[in-house]
Amino acid sequence: QLLGYSPTFLSSDVRSQGLLDMRFALLLFSALVLPGTMVAQGNPLIGTWRVNAPAGTRITSEGATAIYAEGTLTVVAKEDSLIATLATQPIEGNTPKPPLRFAVRTPASGDVTFTAKTETRTLMNGQALNPTALLVTLVLRVSGDSLGGTMERIPTNDDELPRTGPQPITGQRVKS
Repeated sequence: QLLGYSPTFLSSDVRSQGLLDMRFALLLFSALVLPGTMVAQGNPLIGTWRVNAPAGTRITSEGATAIYAEGTLTVVAKEDSLIATLATQPIEGNTPKPPLRFAVRTPASGDVTFTAKTETRTLMNGQALNPTALLVTLVLRVSGDSLGGTMERIPTNDDELPRTGPQPITGQRVKS
């Protein structure tokens, strides 16, 4: 015995203090992390959508116009974030583009704004020019099983390319 306490009592006290610390840590983790996860899990954007989205730009002497393609937008929740993947059909006989991947911390409500960086090639008179870096901004809103919003494709390394501004994107939820 040390100062009137038995070693068994000391080890039990130390164990219970450690258990309290563990419970506090778990409670703190739950309070900070789980609400964001719950928000992400309950977001109406989660699911698979059949979409009509801007997939390119046609540049003529009259200016720039968006080229649309059918595609699939898949949105999943991961922790406190939404991860979206947009895969579109090839446009006008071109080779398929790799899917665009977006991620955003889940907002509590309202429109969801995703951004992604990608690269595209500009064709002029049938010749491919240098790759052009694009910043793609996707602003989405859900109304029941309908999806709406805008998509803007901004060239970031070629100031001479015309811009089309935000273009509409529409879609319908794919039922399982």
